[in-house]
Amino acid sequence: IADAQADLIASEILGDSAETEVALARARTGMRLVRRDMTAKVDEVAVMRRPDAVPMRLEVAQTGRIESLQWRETTPEDPGAGEIELDVQAVSVNFKDVLKTLGMLDPEALDGTFHGSALGMEVSGVVTRVGRGVSELSPGDAITAAPRHGFRRPAVARMEDVFWRPNLPGVSPEVCAGLPIVFITAYYSLIDIARLQRGETVLIHAAAGGVGQAAIQIARWRGARILATAGSKAKRDLLREQGCDHVYDSRSLDFFEAILDDTNGRGVDVVLNSLAGEAAAKSLALVAPWGRFIEIGKRDFTDGGRMDMASFNRAVSYTALDVDRMMGERPAEFDRVFGIVWDHFRAGDFTPPENVVFGAADVTDAFRMLAQSKNVGKVVVRFQDERALPVLPPVETTRPLVDPDGVYLVTGGLAGFGLETAAWLAGKGARALVLASRRGLATPGAEAAVARLEGLGAEVSVVELDVSNARAVTAAVEHITSGARRLAGVFHAAGVLDDGLIDQQTPDRIASVMGPKVLGALALDQATRALNLDHFVLFSSVSALIGNAGQAGYVAANAALDAVAAMRQADGARALSVNWGAIGEVGMAARDAHVAEHLSRLGIAPLDPVAALDALETALKSGEAQVAIMDIAWDDWARVQSAVASAPRFSELVGALGGDGDDIVSALEPLAPDERRDVVTLMLSEVVAETLRLPSEQIDTKKSLTDMGLDSLMTVELQVGISERFGQEIAAIDLMKGIGLEDLSMLLLDRMGLPLMAAVGSGIAEPDIDAMDDAELDQLLQVLQEPAE
Repeated sequence: IADAQADLIASEILGDSAETEVALARARTGMRLVRRDMTAKVDEVAVMRRPDAVPMRLEVAQTGRIESLQWRETTPEDPGAGEIELDVQAVSVNFKDVLKTLGMLDPEALDGTFHGSALGMEVSGVVTRVGRGVSELSPGDAITAAPRHGFRRPAVARMEDVFWRPNLPGVSPEVCAGLPIVFITAYYSLIDIARLQRGETVLIHAAAGGVGQAAIQIARWRGARILATAGSKAKRDLLREQGCDHVYDSRSLDFFEAILDDTNGRGVDVVLNSLAGEAAAKSLALVAPWGRFIEIGKRDFTDGGRMDMASFNRAVSYTALDVDRMMGERPAEFDRVFGIVWDHFRAGDFTPPENVVFGAADVTDAFRMLAQSKNVGKVVVRFQDERALPVLPPVETTRPLVDPDGVYLVTGGLAGFGLETAAWLAGKGARALVLASRRGLATPGAEAAVARLEGLGAEVSVVELDVSNARAVTAAVEHITSGARRLAGVFHAAGVLDDGLIDQQTPDRIASVMGPKVLGALALDQATRALNLDHFVLFSSVSALIGNAGQAGYVAANAALDAVAAMRQADGARALSVNWGAIGEVGMAARDAHVAEHLSRLGIAPLDPVAALDALETALKSGEAQVAIMDIAWDDWARVQSAVASAPRFSELVGALGGDGDDIVSALEPLAPDERRDVVTLMLSEVVAETLRLPSEQIDTKKSLTDMGLDSLMTVELQVGISERFGQEIAAIDLMKGIGLEDLSMLLLDRMGLPLMAAVGSGIAEPDIDAMDDAELDQLLQVLQEPAE
């Protein structure tokens, strides 16, 4: 085991986390995953896929929450006339993408822009197909482009909708994807608008960000004197290393006096501005006579900011630049500047700056880094990543459930639930069924089973097959596929029980249970992997999720089926493992009264077979890798299985508070006042931890939210999280006014009609902005106006 891996494992074992099931990714990624079981609609559950396995796009499930970003499988499109298909290898994240995700841009701000509400403004990729009439590009061309929808793979777009240039030689796709917007913005701002001259002074705000880094190169190439700001000491140190003449703190208004001192009171010739509010006003006041102020931010526009007109008495010019709008309304101008910038790179005038690259599986981390202004240079998402990532199924699936011209193989199909599955397939239109059983036609009731299925209009073949024998399974599949019909689906329902406490188990007893299920699943996977199956379904059990005393081998076998399905899905092959609850009438519970009684005590009710198979149809259409279909009273189960139910993985199912405000009030009312506060504070800790991307145990309930790192963009997400969890709306100013979790919990309790006491001197009354002094207002505005770098 590698040292880095050993360190990760040791840290997990020796740490104080309450988690009992943790998955650690490769040491270089640092990814740590914990398990949560929960209920969800089938079209809201993601399947683990490699980025190159399925076509997909990025979407925002809930505006206002970066954590709601999710990948969804799309239906492949063929490029039509005048269109190209582009295999996107990398896509850049722009701050505008973050603002769209958080819902901070009004429709008016997007009107007339090229990308509108779509995410992803620039990409690098390889042309894979071209439509009729396309002569400028050919399959295999590596290009850097600005299509309307960048966060999708592949991207199909009309040629007139794509601005493109051949990739720069020797430059990676990740670096190329991060160059166009920032360099076009900086070049057009400083050269075309400001006409920056040698010896002039330029102030570049947020200079450690993507546009800022590009602007530094262009200003240096032009021979200008560079003043720069940044929001952290590390970034300011970097700017000094890069040769900026003076560097200031962008999160303090002290830069105003400092710049006047450093310029002998004259100010600067050009300001490239991305700050808002008072910081923007101070920057405008710094512009020297005949100077130029270029605004590339959006906050003052969308928030209705005001401007002091006195500065314009010095013949100062003010220009707002929106490159996205240029692309939409003046495409020829954008294309011209794109070409100029690319020529400068080829000539060696500009060099690609550093950027931060995330895998597609970490797209929320990429957006989060940009939202928190923690990046230096561009933030780029790479699709060329071997890691699987969660992908939601397509919104609609038009593929029919059953192909009447196909063959369906059902193992264990001559009895019990396997037979009911075969009958269900016949009822759905399957006309060719192959039923595999260890004893074949010697299975009791086999002739009656075949007659029943034939009565439903199916042509039935029975195969005597030991499904744990890989060679026999391969031979059976080859025999099926040698006929006129294709093998359309496999339903692996075979299984054997041999229950006993763990000290009674032997290798042979465990093998007798594991063989049919696990070896059978692996053999079926190997024999059919090259076939384009519509369905590959493994019948697992709820026991793989919640365990069951006396069934160690059976539980392990079913857990292995879940893993086989996940493996196939990650490789791009169809698969579904179903964790069945108790099946009534024909299931194992129906054949054993003792088992049925035991399940009843656990709160597990038997499923009607017809209803169960109807649920299976829904699951198959969703394209998921694993789904549990059961009727279980979770609180009843938790009372019997308290030791198991206390595991964090079940926290979303057992005794969970949240979602509906009335439910929370009902749950809190019986508690003592102090207990109410403690419960709400704990719940708030979880919401804040999710927003700040921290473990909940690291949240200090006595610290203010701003001291914990909450900024204006995170505030939007926190408001949404609180509304979801408590059914209450909290104003942003409440969250940004230095409030801590304990005070916030009392504010929420008061809103829910459960106050601890009269709010006299509590510090949580409704804020009165008019009553705030200048220092308090400055502090609040400063936080709300933190620059995006």
